[in-house]
Amino acid sequence: VFGRYHLLREPELSRRAEELIDFLELRSHARVPVRQLSGGFQRRLAVALSLLNGPELLILDEPTTGLDPAMRLSLWSRIRELRAAGTTVLITTHYMDEAQRLCDQVAIVSAGKVIGAGAPADLIATRLAPETVEFDCAPSEEAVLLDGVPSSQRLRVGRRLMLYLDDATDLIENVRRHDQGERRPIIVRPTNLEDVYLSLTGTSLEGNP
Repeated sequence: VFGRYHLLREPELSRRAEELIDFLELRSHARVPVRQLSGGFQRRLAVALSLLNGPELLILDEPTTGLDPAMRLSLWSRIRELRAAGTTVLITTHYMDEAQRLCDQVAIVSAGKVIGAGAPADLIATRLAPETVEFDCAPSEEAVLLDGVPSSQRLRVGRRLMLYLDDATDLIENVRRHDQGERRPIIVRPTNLEDVYLSLTGTSLEGNP
């Protein structure tokens, strides 16, 4: 039915439908009424319908909202395949890891305005230091824990403190020395697009005094 909206005719219509059923791994549910499909399979079906006429531009609005991790990875894989085949894909998403993994170019929008744009790696490299350290601490502990640590940008959300550094070694040693061991869980990870999003959209970053 949807294919006929695009004036597709047999045998091309059936061939295209079969290709998309396989491409989006819908074969196991091909005879199931749409209303009985899970949310994840309905999302796959929506993508299949949008691809039926072979568009040069595909617009996906929050394509993985509500999907379980396995379904998200599966849909990401299909989107990458579309890109590789030459389809231009425009995605709106609140998942920064999704944007970082899938997009060649990203525009961060706040209050209807683009406040940051570029390749994900470039946005991260130009906005923040490459390493992020996360741990819980009271505001009164910051001065002691950061004593002697090179100047850095930091972000606090409640008790959670995130610091952006070129090298996290000195900070970790400070925290361990203060705690007299590894009593405080510390996460050290690469800075990501979510950190950039937080820094651009109103959560203030501060520099060490």
